[in-house]
Amino acid sequence: MSNPTDIQLAESLTARMIDDEMPVEDHRRLSALLRDDPQRISDYVEQVMVANMLGWQLSGAGGIQTEAAPKQPAPAVAGRIGRWKWAAAIGLAASVIIGVMMVSRTTRSTPTVAALLLETRDVVWADGVDPIYVNEPIVTGRTLELKSGALSLGLTGGAGMVIVGPCQFTLDSATEARLDYGLIVSEVPPGAASIQLNTPTLRLRDIGTQFATVVNRDRSCEIHVFDGRVRVSPTRGGEAVMLEAEQAIVFDAQGQLIERTAAAADRFPAPPSRQRLREVQQLASQLGDDPAAWVRARDTTAPSMVTESIPQYYTLMIAEDFDWLKPGRLTGQRRLLDRQDAASWSFGPGVSIIDVNQPMAAGGVTGRGHVMQLAGRQTREDGLANRFNVQLDEAIDKPIFVAFLARYVGLDSDDFFSLWIDSDRMPGGNKVINVGIKDGRYFLRHTIDQEKYTGAADDQADALFVLRVDPPSGAAPGQAALWINPPADGPGEPDATFALSPKHIPNVMRWLGVRMGSHTEPTDALLIDRLRVGRTYEATVLSEPPLHE
Repeated sequence: MSNPTDIQLAESLTARMIDDEMPVEDHRRLSALLRDDPQRISDYVEQVMVANMLGWQLSGAGGIQTEAAPKQPAPAVAGRIGRWKWAAAIGLAASVIIGVMMVSRTTRSTPTVAALLLETRDVVWADGVDPIYVNEPIVTGRTLELKSGALSLGLTGGAGMVIVGPCQFTLDSATEARLDYGLIVSEVPPGAASIQLNTPTLRLRDIGTQFATVVNRDRSCEIHVFDGRVRVSPTRGGEAVMLEAEQAIVFDAQGQLIERTAAAADRFPAPPSRQRLREVQQLASQLGDDPAAWVRARDTTAPSMVTESIPQYYTLMIAEDFDWLKPGRLTGQRRLLDRQDAASWSFGPGVSIIDVNQPMAAGGVTGRGHVMQLAGRQTREDGLANRFNVQLDEAIDKPIFVAFLARYVGLDSDDFFSLWIDSDRMPGGNKVINVGIKDGRYFLRHTIDQEKYTGAADDQADALFVLRVDPPSGAAPGQAALWINPPADGPGEPDATFALSPKHIPNVMRWLGVRMGSHTEPTDALLIDRLRVGRTYEATVLSEPPLHE
């Protein structure tokens, strides 16, 4: 990892070489320092060139002397580097550069593992970009382009990053990355390899650092340092700036410094924990940089490799809080921000995202500021009005939990809504699993003649619905269970249950949707938040997203 001692040593050795005071062993030390950190090559060449230009100018070459002016002795820098010394200095840099380029060329020909994806939060990938998932290794040269959301990376060298969309980001190696636009928070703990982050106009080098970088679409950018130091160098020449902890700096689109200010840590998400980064670094020491080895480890040793340190949130099939969406209508077919961007949603009329002053809360869980609003049945709609449906990435062939917060506005005795699960996107009505509100009460239904009611529903009251579905297995019946506002410490006994007959339940269920009843008024509205589908109660009901905005 780069540190002030190494930087000062490289600068000192370069100065001694310029002064022709360097023994052979110091030449070797300088070569090793340059080879270990290619960024130092640029600094070295810049230092040599500046010294040579000063010596050339001060010694009179190309200058103007007058007879009246007495000839003054040139300062010590004058003539420091003769032609052969200049050639030797550049030759040293060239030899190291060629070596680095050869290694770089070899590295590029075979992609190697540069990082591991640790977490995602409401990620929407850019069009045409193949999504990646938690525990997937990321190879050199991979570009990550997000429309929105955030993801967390552990670099194999021990550093870590949180990347927030919209952004375009490329990992050139385990120690170097490029941010074309977007936001990154970087963490380089003790013992981690130093990292270099390149933007269209700047080059950032950490010195034991936690820092944030923002690159706007117009290429202007800002850097906030929270811990350690960051060296910022314009890519088109200009003076480098050393930023200390709690300092921030703003550059315009041409890479010119325009403002210094205080770092604003509260604007940015937290980076990955140092424990997680140590785990990735240890994996890298065990597995090397071969992508195939990482994939085998993920597939064969996932519990010890990942699950113990991955929050329960990441076992979810759907996790929608809607907070990332701007208020407005949702129409047609599109993808929403589920955790793995695997579910394709279809929306009917009357669906929108709205901002609520008070987040929905019930059963010990709380929603967020934005919710999905489903309008009541309009006069032009016949019968039941389907508002949306979503296809699950996995078929329901083993137990699952479905949880959501609901608030009905305008509830009276003949209003009806249900969340349904079926084998098709257009439910048949009498052979699906339904939960919702009917006749002023909460209900669970399998067939028309098999309904269970529990508790009275109140107008504009928040309720937490938790449904467990154990599908039938062969000839053995399954079971459906419903909880309304279960206690925070665990579900306890369900409020309603019934057996699921293999004769009446489809063999494969993978669709979920919500519909409004035929007697709901146009002014009615159903609000839904925190819609989750998962394999365990803890993950579906209790888990929280580990990344924060």
